[in-house]
Amino acid sequence: INEIKIQKKTLVFIRSGKSEQDEEKRLVGKSDSKLSEEGRKGLSLLAADGRYPETDRYYTSGLVRARESLSVLFPEAENKLEKTAFNEADLGPLEAAEREDPETREMIRAWYEGKALDPAIESRKALLERANDAVKELLDELERLSLTGASIITHQLLMKVYYDSLANKPLNDTLYFCHGGGFKAEYRRIGRKWKPAKLELLPDSLSENESECREKMRRRREAAERKAAEKNGGEEAAEETRAERTETAEEKEAASENADSESQE
Repeated sequence: INEIKIQKKTLVFIRSGKSEQDEEKRLVGKSDSKLSEEGRKGLSLLAADGRYPETDRYYTSGLVRARESLSVLFPEAENKLEKTAFNEADLGPLEAAEREDPETREMIRAWYEGKALDPAIESRKALLERANDAVKELLDELERLSLTGASIITHQLLMKVYYDSLANKPLNDTLYFCHGGGFKAEYRRIGRKWKPAKLELLPDSLSENESECREKMRRRREAAERKAAEKNGGEEAAEETRAERTETAEEKEAASENADSESQE
């Protein structure tokens, strides 16, 4: 009987940070929008708490906001690569549409339900097929290089449809990944096929709306500020103690010198 060799790989999917177009409350698909200042600060806070596991390689989509996100999250990482197959969905005429517009919201809901829309809009089915192909290609690449894992900075819609395809219980359509949120997927290769074996959300990754994501980020920022204040307060207290000790030592030395001088007289 031939022995079946089982290989294991881990992929970490992370949503890119908030872009300038996100700040304008517009849909961002394949359009290239840079990270906003708030987006950079938010990713820096997330990276500081050690939530992202280290991997052998780091990939981004071909979009600038993903590349910039990688530089913020993993500034010291080597092997930074780009795969356009992980680009966000092509939203066609919905690119840059106002998110809160009722017609836009209805079309996005229809897209999630898999309904036929404008041919210029990449369908949910087509996006999932692209994601599956990209993941298989990446896993095969890691196998050829004898590596065990990789991180991918990608985007909301691609992550959502791919996660749902792996999960035993798909996410409610009202839930989405916050910027910097994500999940870790473990795969096993049995024979020639890769099979998903384990799925795990990163901390505080999901929310029902943008305001909830902002609230989570606000709480993180306040916690970071408190921690910094406590650290600074401790350092200031230590500095004061050192200054007091130095002053006391100098006073003792001066007193000793005075005593010596008086005894000589």
